[in-house]
Amino acid sequence: YRNTAALVARHPLLGYGTGAFEQAYAREARSRGMPSTDNPHEQYLLLMVQAGLPGLILLLYLLYTQWRCARELPTLHEREAARGLVLTLGLIGLFNSPLMDHGGGIFYAFMSAYWFARHGKSGQI
Repeated sequence: YRNTAALVARHPLLGYGTGAFEQAYAREARSRGMPSTDNPHEQYLLLMVQAGLPGLILLLYLLYTQWRCARELPTLHEREAARGLVLTLGLIGLFNSPLMDHGGGIFYAFMSAYWFARHGKSGQI
């Protein structure tokens, strides 16, 4: 976390670019005599390194929007499942990088489409 936070502190506004985490982290780790990694296991820090503060704000806004739109889904089951998806991504993101992992990213995209596709058709999003 310290190495990744140091990267964020150097480029907080725009980050290093999408997909640049591995190279930026390798330089940081090498300067501290530590092994490199391609995954910081923290979605929010990863996003900050790659896309800076705007990227983090957009992800948080997406989660907020999904949470808010979930209340308008027709059944209690749909509302709770949709909000469960938002909570799952939000919490897992503190300890892993689910959007970076193929399975986690596909799961989130598929389930978002499943729960919110009908909502989008009504023009309310």
